[in-house]
Amino acid sequence: MYRVERILDAREGANGLEYLIKWEGWSARWNDWEPEAYMLDKRMVRRFWRKKNLKEKGAEHLRVRSKRSGALASASRARE
Repeated sequence: MYRVERILDAREGANGLEYLIKWEGWSARWNDWEPEAYMLDKRMVRRFWRKKNLKEKGAEHLRVRSKRSGALASASRARE
């Protein structure tokens, strides 16, 4: 068994949710996508999602501020 240093990202894979793992003691070259079922440390998974949600809320806040200032990208206008 290898130790997870941190979860870098998540995606929907062919067999469900997968996490991009940074392995403790290994270089980034060895980062790997692992199925959700392999994640034994549920606290680490919760911390990843909490941090990711905060980042997304921050990005949404910036989009709202940009919208108010009139500096919207054309892609953002298409969603309105």
